[in-house]
Amino acid sequence: MAGTSNLTKAQRAMQRAVQRPRFMRDRHLKSITDIHSLAMQVESGVVEKCELDVRIESFETIVSKFCLEQEAVVDVLIMHDCIEQFDEVDEPVSKAVEEMYFNVKHIISRLSKKDFQSTTIAAPTLSALPKIELPKFNGDILSWSLFRDTFLSAVHENPDLSDIRRFQYLLMCVT
Repeated sequence: MAGTSNLTKAQRAMQRAVQRPRFMRDRHLKSITDIHSLAMQVESGVVEKCELDVRIESFETIVSKFCLEQEAVVDVLIMHDCIEQFDEVDEPVSKAVEEMYFNVKHIISRLSKKDFQSTTIAAPTLSALPKIELPKFNGDILSWSLFRDTFLSAVHENPDLSDIRRFQYLLMCVT
């Protein structure tokens, strides 16, 4: 009878000792699951990539903290001679996190490739200013009206030009 009561005390002590690292690990697991879910939504086009970009900055840190807590669970189980519990309870959690981690990294890699490809495709169109015949403006008040109207219609109101391109055209026109 005394042996059974000691075993129960030992089990309770082990449960108390493993409770904190499992709790913290599970909090990190929730964050990892949330980021994984967000990455899946971004990949399917439901959510914009910028939302993932903000959260992904902390992803590696969260995964590292998860691993530390999982190691603490293993330490407690070894200390209480209950390591077989790891295979039943904790290892499936590790495998799920590993799968989510690599899935998120894969999604980010694909999204980065898409961003890079769209950037490299767009870059050549910005390399040279298209030829637009604009009058030169030398400060003469009498030619201001013609210059202003031409510049506004050809450059300033052109939605395809960025502000910097508009400014470059303006600099080319002023003498």
